Amino acid sequence: MLLVDLLNEKMSIAARKKLAKRAKKNAKKIMRKRAKKMKKKRGSEDLKKAALGQAKRLLMQKIIKKDPADMTIQDKMRFSKKLKPGKIQKVAKKLLPKLKKAEADRAKKMQIAKAEKA
Repeated sequence: MLLVDLLNEKMSIAARKKLAKRAKKNAKKIMRKRAKKMKKKRGSEDLKKAALGQAKRLLMQKIIKKDPADMTIQDKMRFSKKLKPGKIQKVAKKLLPKLKKAEADRAKKMQIAKAEKA
């Protein structure tokens, strides 16, 4: 399932639990891949995914008024019901330039650190 599909889909409790179980099972593998990926500059697709995730967290905080980490499954389902289709993508589009700038700064810092190390 694509990230955009997951963001737009209104998921049942069982589907959410299944997704959480799968994420917990693969957590160590995901962290290793993430650590390896952070050594490289992120591409436009990765930045779009990051923007979608940030947009979803931002809207969760705005609509439910709780930190996404502290939300119950019922809060997340209520968020899915209140959310209008396409809203996450709209907010993500606005966040993308900031993310691109931050990524460019991060890449510059990585180059400087690499040059000092060599």
